[in-house]
Formats: sequence, C-alpha cells, structure tokens
Amino acid sequence: MSPFTALPLLLLLTPHLTTSTPTPAKIAPNNHAEYTYIAIRSSSPLSVATSFNATYIGPIGELPSHHQLAIPHQDLSRRSADPIHPHHYLKRALETHPDVDWVEIQEPKRRYSKRGEDGSMGLKALGGRFGIVDPEFEAQWHILNDGAGQVGHDHNVSGAWDQGVFGKGSTVCIVDDGIYYKSTDLAANYFAEGSYDFNTHSPDAGPKDSLDRHGTRCAGEIAAVKNSVCGVGIAYEAKVSATRILFHDNHIFSCSWGPTDDGRTMEAPSTLVAEAFVNGVTNGRKGLGSVFVFASGNGGASGDDCNFDGFTNSIYTITVSSVDRYDQHPMYSEQCSANMIVMYSSADTRHNDAIATTDWSLGLTGDLCTRSHGGTSAAAPLASGVFALVNSVRPDLGWRDYQHLSVQSAVVVNRNHSSWVKNGAGRLYSHAFGYGKLDAGRIVELAKKWKKVTNQTFIETGVKKITGRDGVIPQGEGKDLKIKFLVKEDDKKVNGFGGLEHVTVTVNITHQRRGDVWVDLVSPSGSVSHLAVGRKYDSDAGGFPGWTFMTVAHWDEEVNGEWTVVVSDRDHPETTGAVQAVSIKFWGSKKDVVRIKTTASSSAGVSAGAVASSNAKISATVSVPVQAGNETVPPTNNSPRLDVGAWVGGMIGLLAGVGVLVWCLVLRKKNEGSKKKQVIVDVEGRLFQRLDDGAGYDDDYEMEE
Repeated sequence: MSPFTALPLLLLLTPHLTTSTPTPAKIAPNNHAEYTYIAIRSSSPLSVATSFNATYIGPIGELPSHHQLAIPHQDLSRRSADPIHPHHYLKRALETHPDVDWVEIQEPKRRYSKRGEDGSMGLKALGGRFGIVDPEFEAQWHILNDGAGQVGHDHNVSGAWDQGVFGKGSTVCIVDDGIYYKSTDLAANYFAEGSYDFNTHSPDAGPKDSLDRHGTRCAGEIAAVKNSVCGVGIAYEAKVSATRILFHDNHIFSCSWGPTDDGRTMEAPSTLVAEAFVNGVTNGRKGLGSVFVFASGNGGASGDDCNFDGFTNSIYTITVSSVDRYDQHPMYSEQCSANMIVMYSSADTRHNDAIATTDWSLGLTGDLCTRSHGGTSAAAPLASGVFALVNSVRPDLGWRDYQHLSVQSAVVVNRNHSSWVKNGAGRLYSHAFGYGKLDAGRIVELAKKWKKVTNQTFIETGVKKITGRDGVIPQGEGKDLKIKFLVKEDDKKVNGFGGLEHVTVTVNITHQRRGDVWVDLVSPSGSVSHLAVGRKYDSDAGGFPGWTFMTVAHWDEEVNGEWTVVVSDRDHPETTGAVQAVSIKFWGSKKDVVRIKTTASSSAGVSAGAVASSNAKISATVSVPVQAGNETVPPTNNSPRLDVGAWVGGMIGLLAGVGVLVWCLVLRKKNEGSKKKQVIVDVEGRLFQRLDDGAGYDDDYEMEE
C-alpha cells in the first residue's frame, strides 16, 4: 500500500514533529530533473515531510510559515495511485493533511520573455519584440505592468502572444451602442458582414448618439489593430462586429444591457430572455453552447450586490468584477457570490489608472483614443479578449469548459484581503475577486490540453414550504432562521452526480423593507456564500417573490451533507418579514436520468420531501433557473438604449443550431438618474470630455488634440 493511498491511516499514525528552526537538507532547490518540489504553508513542515517521505528543503525566503519539500521523481511515480498524473494526486493528498494550509506543486514552466533580467521588461521592450508601434501601447498596463510596486499586476497577455496566439479565427460581436468602424484602429479588424443595427434595422452599426462610445471602447480593448494608432487589443488578430441580432459567422457576442446599479433595484431576465439563455447554451455553436460574460456592475459604492441582478447571477454567465492596478478592490465594483473572476480596470480616484483604448465622439474627426475607460464594463471585455485567445486554439470547447478553465487557471490577487476564504474543496474564493484574475498565458496553455467536461446535471431539493410563525425572521444581530437540506452520499451515487459547480437558491420571502434581509448559504464543510447582504437604499416592500440567488463559491465541494440557508433581519426593527418557501438546486457534471428522495428540514421544526433529478442535457423544461415572480423595474432615462425585447426576439429566432460563441458585457453607469453636462478637462496636457456627474472614472474620454 502506497503512502498516498494509505493517507487517512498515515495521518492518524504519524507523530507530529515540531521544531522552531527545522534543519534544511542538502538538496539543490532547483534540481527539477530529479525532484518534484512542493511549496506549503504550514507550522509543522517536518511533520508534513515525514508523512509523505519527503525531504525538507527549507523555508521560502522571508515568507512566514512557507516551506519547500522535495520528492524524487521515481519515488513519486512509484508511490502514487495515479502514475499518469502523480503531481495532481500528490497535491490533493497534501491538501487533506491537517497541518497544511496551502500547497502548490513547483512545476518548471517555460520562461516567456515578459520581463527582462531585472524583473521588468517594460511595455516598450515588449512592443519592440512584437513590432508594436502604437503610441498608447505604453499606457496599456493591463497587458504588462512594470510600474513601481506593481510588477505582475497584469493579465500576462504576452504569455499567450509568446505561444503564437493572437486571436486569429475568433470574431467578437459587440452588442452595445455601436462601433465606430471607420477608426483606423478598428477598420482592418471590422467584420461588416456580421454587423447589424437591429434598433434601426440598418446594416450600419456605427454609433448614433453623442454618448455612444462604449461599444467602440470595448472593441478596442479586444481587437484594436497593431498599427500606429492608439493601442492594441488583447486579441489583435481577432475580428469585431457590431450587431443587435445574431449572425452565424460571429463567434463571440458582447452584450450591453442590464438593470440599474443603484442599490435598490432587483431585476431578472424576462421569460423570453431566460429561454434565450437556455437556447443559447443548448443549441448555440452547433451544440457546444454559447458563452455569456457579464460585468458584475458598478453599484458597489451604493451597496449594490450582483446577486440582485438576474443576468449576472445566472448559471449560464461568467460574471466579471474589477481589480485596480494596485491589486485593490475598487469601491464601485460589486461583490457577490456569483463573481467568478476579476479583470483589471480603473481605480477609485486615480484618473490615469484606467484602461487605454480606442474612442469616438460625435462631431470630432480623426482617430480618437482614451486612457479613461473604466468600471466593470471595461473589465468584462478584457475577459472576452482572453477568451477569444482561448477560442483560437480550442474552438471545440463547450460553454461550461470556459467556466472550468476560469476557475482552474485564475490567479489569486491581494491574498491578504479579508474576503479570501478557503472553500470545502480547498479553493480560495472571494466575493470581491471571485477565484482571481485571468492569466492569458496560463489559460491558453491549460486550454490546449483541457479534457472537456461531461454533460450538465443537477440535484433538486424541491420546494420547502414554511407556514405561520415558523417562518418569521427573528430581528437583531446574532438572530436568524435556519432552513436545512440534507443530501446523502447514497443520493449522490444513485444520481450519478459528479463535481459540484453552481448552487442556486430560490426563495419566497415577504418583508416590509427588502434591504434589511440577509441570506447566507452554508455548505456541509462550513464554507459560506453571502447570497444577499443588507442594502441600505433598498426600501422596497415587495420582498423576494420567487427570487433565485446563485453562488460559484462552492465549486468542487462535496454535495453530500447538510446545507443550511440562513435568513436574518439586522436593521429597522419596525419592519418585519417571513420566509415562506426555499429550494436549492445543485448543478454539476454527470449523465443518466434518475429520481431520488432527499429530506428537508428547518430549525423551526418543519420538514418536507424533496426530489432530486439529473438530466444528461439541458433543456428549457428542466434546466431554466426559474425567476417566477421577480419584479421588473422599468428602465431609467440613463439605462442602455438597446431594444432588448426586439433583440432577444431575433436572438431566439436565430440562435438554435447556429455556430456562435457569445460573450456578453454589461454597460454599467454610475449615478443613474443624475443630470449630466459635458465639460472639457485637462489632465497632464491631454484633453478629455467628462460627463460632470461626480463620477468620472467610466464617463470620461479623451478628445483629439
């Protein structure tokens, strides 16, 4: 029996050796030809080394409690229960050791010329290597950041470029306010055949209104041409189009619609749009499934939460939040358990720390550029650009493969931020940062060898109804109502349920002031998803009528065990509420169709039967996360002007059976409803137009000088 297969017994029998100053062994710390090196965070490194017959190399620099171990390759292959992937098996085994807080296999990687010997190549040198002479390239720090104290605060785009991947073969369609396709920075990469303005029923999908610059900016982030104008796109060999209806030659669609980020609105997709989502992931791209990407929203400063947005909290979307160039969480960026990844964007106050890209302005001629594209609406197109790189090397991947690749390859940022927690599968997750930022080089390499995930399935608990006083939400700090659901190991086996992905929780909650309600989901491992946090501006008396929350925070956790929905009311004792019904759906991967019984109970002593089912393929009748009863908020004067109903009608009519890959970005605007006026400002000798609403970071753009 190998030390790995006998790990549970081994951990019980092995004494824990402790020493304040472990003695390092005399093994070279970089002899990768003969040894596998492991980095761990542990207060008892010798105990861990003994458990795995590893050699203790020594501490890692000045990092407290970080140590390096080594195991000879031949020993690892011989002792592993998985000789084909011994490193993966070793990592999983180490993660279960009680004295290991964190583990990383130190695999030698190809050293891309992203930075020079001094630790910082610089954008100028990088541009020279790839023949980039675009004047704004040196301001595109999201591609390579060599700023003081910021080295590595980027998306390692050159890591993909060094592999010869520039997005060729991918077409990104911007469903937005149009693209200024006459710009020299976009003209060569503009795909006119896939462009259409569905609002005016015209093939001219250019901007019409004075504020219609967002689509042009997003297009520049993704596919700005390598020339002598502005900067370059992440996937500068990809094509871009502008449309409000689907077209079979477009691979990627960038959508620009979403509810207001005011901390008061709760809005879900209509039935029509929900059906379009299901149709897209079922039939899009000839059955591979369309991929939707949404910005989390810019309502963070207003206490908004992206789980109150039925687009961003859908299992069919990849939700993207923002991180600034200092690896800090911007105040505007919304936090929620639906956040999967973060991408770089503007900081809260520093004007020149936003994204440099192509621009447009009504009445101004020539090629315009901006260094002030920001907010989460600038973060999401960067993710789309990275996914375009992935699509160019693996056009066969399904929509859920992109979600798995995002989770697997994401890089943790600002590790000391208080929001990071380890879920039951050992993955670090943050409601602010998701699983981390995308690294273009890393995700492209992973995609090349990625084994496609199996079909989607789910376990459904059924509706747990609570009546009378049993459902009353207790008021005050430390008081709550708990509703428990049990999924047994046998249930999981009978259901053929594989790895856990999304969890959706649907609630019927009445309350006189919706913003007072907090809802958490606690997994069997004890990890917590904050599904709803109190919103101080939300005084709506409608409660949560059939609202569905979603979380990705429990990715890869065990589904079996007791799951608990915790509802609390922490403010305004004069307003009260009650829980009427709760249900949970666990989404994952497997096949077959079976039906089993689970049990549900609440702390109030109420119980009800629940049905769990699985389905090998998504269909509209079994897999739509129903948002029955969700309130629909009419758009404000500042809402995106896209005719969503008309566009979705066309989308549903054309998506089935069409080979398209969809990336959706949401245009987010701050201070909705505020009166704005255009002013001209001068920032370090550069002219910018600003919508004077006190916002600034995502409403500025540079004028032609």
